[in-house]
Amino acid sequence: MIYASVGQVLRNKVNGDIYGESVGIGYIYYANDGSKIEPPILLNENTLEEVDDPTLDDITAEMLGLEGEYGYADVKAAVVKMHYSYDDQIALILNYEEEPEVYEEAYMEMQHWRDIAARVAKRIMNER
Repeated sequence: MIYASVGQVLRNKVNGDIYGESVGIGYIYYANDGSKIEPPILLNENTLEEVDDPTLDDITAEMLGLEGEYGYADVKAAVVKMHYSYDDQIALILNYEEEPEVYEEAYMEMQHWRDIAARVAKRIMNER
């Protein structure tokens, strides 16, 4: 399996198909639209690239359960909670503080998602 970074998806460099956050290594015989691929494409780290997750642009305040009066911080918190519950966030912070060498990667992934959440929140607030 090949995994994309937080907020990214994997795209086939050969035909542009998007596979999501992970994909198995191997040959593909059909494109996402159902058409047959000749010759088959080998999916591996050389034929895949990470791109921004296009579904992040589709997130709305309604999808996040926000109604009435809400602000930037409310939107950002709701987007972060899409991937990390409050308990998960606290656990990651505390674990990172105790053993940064062990938890640095997980902590940095959470921080990256928080950056993505900030961009989504800014877009949603600008669309109001």
